[in-house]
Amino acid sequence: MREIEQRSLNLAKWANLFMGVAGIVAAIGSHASALMLDGLFSGVNFLAAVLAARVAASIQQKPNVLRPFGYEIDEPMYVMFRSLVLTGVIISGTKSAMPPNPFTHRVGWKLFSRENTLMNRIS
Repeated sequence: MREIEQRSLNLAKWANLFMGVAGIVAAIGSHASALMLDGLFSGVNFLAAVLAARVAASIQQKPNVLRPFGYEIDEPMYVMFRSLVLTGVIISGTKSAMPPNPFTHRVGWKLFSRENTLMNRIS
């Protein structure tokens, strides 16, 4: 069972690398920030999978002089930093999808313009 799990994680890791590279190349070619977000997200997942394999190997080690309480703290630290990095990627993608100034940017109807005030709509 462990061998099947290891092979599936390895396949997912390399699929994330492929999707990350493909997403970044497609984003550069098409100037689409959504594709860049997908590519970066997959790239971060690839790096996280590589790091997760190292963390999983280190957790198996016995306590020693350097770490008298063992290596179990590595897993929550890994999860915390992975969450922070993914949150940063999502915030960056959200920021790049927004117009430079949403209060003056005119897309579709003028939601945030001065002409769209309540008094102007009544009169």
